Amino acid sequence: MLQFLSVTRSALQVRQYAEVAVMTGAMHATMRRIDNPEVVTAEARVTQVWLRTPTGWRQASFHACRVATPGA
Repeated sequence: MLQFLSVTRSALQVRQYAEVAVMTGAMHATMRRIDNPEVVTAEARVTQVWLRTPTGWRQASFHACRVATPGA
């Protein structure tokens, strides 16, 4: 299990298609495993899918993919 120490996100790009919105962006996270005190950082690209429901917008999907850093 991961413990997130900080998360910084870029501005999200939002595209809306009627009752569905797709958001994409980037994030920088600092985290550690709860069984290991070593702190690691990661850059990732993020995609979110939201659905408009009668009670408001609800997130249907979230995906983050780590981006390779040069020299790693």
